[in-house]
Amino acid sequence: MRGVLAELARVPEWRLSPEARYDYLVLGSHTRAQLLELEDLRMWRRNPNVYNTLASASVDHILKRAYAPIEQRLDAVLARERQIARLLADARVNLEDPPRIYTETAIEQVGGSLDFFARVVPQMFERAGGSHLSAARRAEFHASNEGVITALTSFREWLRAELLPRSTGDYRIGAESFRRKLLYEEMIETPLAQLQREGERLLRETQDEMRSVAEEAAPGRGVVAALQLLGREHPTADGLVGETRAELDRIRAFVRTEEILTPPARENLIVAETPEYARALSFASMDTPGPFERVATESFYYVTPPDAAWTPQQREEHLSHYNRFQLPIISIHEAYPGHYYQLLKLRQTPSRVRAAFGSAISRPAPQLRHAARPSPAHGDARRRRRAGARRGLECVRRYC
Repeated sequence: MRGVLAELARVPEWRLSPEARYDYLVLGSHTRAQLLELEDLRMWRRNPNVYNTLASASVDHILKRAYAPIEQRLDAVLARERQIARLLADARVNLEDPPRIYTETAIEQVGGSLDFFARVVPQMFERAGGSHLSAARRAEFHASNEGVITALTSFREWLRAELLPRSTGDYRIGAESFRRKLLYEEMIETPLAQLQREGERLLRETQDEMRSVAEEAAPGRGVVAALQLLGREHPTADGLVGETRAELDRIRAFVRTEEILTPPARENLIVAETPEYARALSFASMDTPGPFERVATESFYYVTPPDAAWTPQQREEHLSHYNRFQLPIISIHEAYPGHYYQLLKLRQTPSRVRAAFGSAISRPAPQLRHAARPSPAHGDARRRRRAGARRGLECVRRYC
């Protein structure tokens, strides 16, 4: 990476065309961001979930996208699975003093990975065509998969018994690292003090708006009561994926009718439950193929169901965030015309640098938010304003 930066330093920036200069800046910023992560933030020493996610996602991506026949993909699965025990052994050496919350989360996520490899991966293998392979090849897969389960079980016990008691690190990265992270990843040069002032102003404005619209819904009862009213109308755990899929259909129809943007010529978007290994850290997300993939173009819009082990109150609270006023806003942001549409547009860019690094940021314009809103005369208009205010507050919290 330092070699890349040295080569970029020799490029006469003033001679570049505007398009080439933008690629130059994106490539330099991306490289510096990677160096910041590896040398200063060092999450590979601080976050055990880095290793768990790498192990699980590396197999997940191969089996869920049909980029090649199963015989070829099985070779890739076996090659990766056979390195997972070594990967987790390296984690034991590398991890030093993680924040306690990182280790606690990793323990939960590894539990999801164990369920994923024990139950889901064999099902994915069969659906991908594994049932048509020879008995020897099938046995090879099952033996390798059992080895992963053994390695993950041992890793989880090590996390509990050895790493958790000494997980006393600080999760904060410090002002200077945060400044550089914003500069390299977002190309934001605004001083942190100014960003904080702006964030606090937006926070106050959003809180005031929430109090105002809450008064319409639950006079004299406050924001919490208003949000609880919104949360009552939500899908069941079993109906979450189906309702999310139906909501996308409504959003697509609105976008076409209102001519907000040109619909893509074709889509390959699948709504599904978040994989088990990622549920502790994900509420809704978008998993897209690589920027240069032209065969397996499936994208996955994931929503996370409640954990079966939770109490009824915990399950209800979780599902309340998918209420019928907020689910449209989530879907606009994640899928259409948010991150998924962003992917489709990135694939059309002539710049391989920007396609690879996804330099375009999905920030749906205010008019796109109206895909989640009926006309002002509609009885649900105020409720959707409240849901929008809540989503806005969540965005402000991330910003701050």
